[in-house]
Amino acid sequence: MGTFAAQTRNSITFGVKVQTRTAPRTLKIRSVFTRHSRAVTDRECSAAASDIALTLRQQLPVQWLLEGGDSFDFDLAAIIDGLDAIKPFGYPEDPPGLALDDLNEQLAKLLDWADDAEIKLIP
Repeated sequence: MGTFAAQTRNSITFGVKVQTRTAPRTLKIRSVFTRHSRAVTDRECSAAASDIALTLRQQLPVQWLLEGGDSFDFDLAAIIDGLDAIKPFGYPEDPPGLALDDLNEQLAKLLDWADDAEIKLIP
């Protein structure tokens, strides 16, 4: 919550409290990680990535994802785009596990981003 002071023609100062939305300090996503902790196949990794991306979109301020806005977060958008790119098709059969590698890479980026943003990941 912020307070703004204003001055009128009669030099009377008054304060107005304004509700401002601050950045979240927690993100309820650990249960999503747990639910998909055994993902190995391309299909399972795709489902996990979609679920994580959806959770991020639902819980984080929308202005962080509005490209061109003052609060746009390039790193967060890149992470979500990376998660969205993990599909159950498009990976070669050999070598196996490429979808899992991509998922793990995006999760590592997400954890680093959350640390940098001082956002605690909770169940």
